[in-house]
Amino acid sequence: MTQEKEAIYRRVLYVGLVDIRNLSHRASQETINPWFPLLNHDEIMAYIAGLSDLLHDLAMHSAKNFEGWNNWHDEYFAIGYEDFCDSFVPEKYPSLVHDVIKLLKSA
Repeated sequence: MTQEKEAIYRRVLYVGLVDIRNLSHRASQETINPWFPLLNHDEIMAYIAGLSDLLHDLAMHSAKNFEGWNNWHDEYFAIGYEDFCDSFVPEKYPSLVHDVIKLLKSA
């Protein structure tokens, strides 16, 4: 794996955790932020669970400096992300992770 791709995957982890933190805060607040679509508590918690699941294996590989990571892992992550987006449409669930994952296509 290239250093560029490693950096992008690590960035995915970071922004994914920022998304989880931000959405967790949102789920605990009653105030409505006009910048975000309306989501109820259960929708937010389901999204957080889905994002956590997507990031889980990536975090393990990152901790091992991506030793043993190959094209199969890239494809597996891409399929997992597609499934995640099928369940949590980016237009309804805007988050930073979507923008960073786009960088993988050009790496």
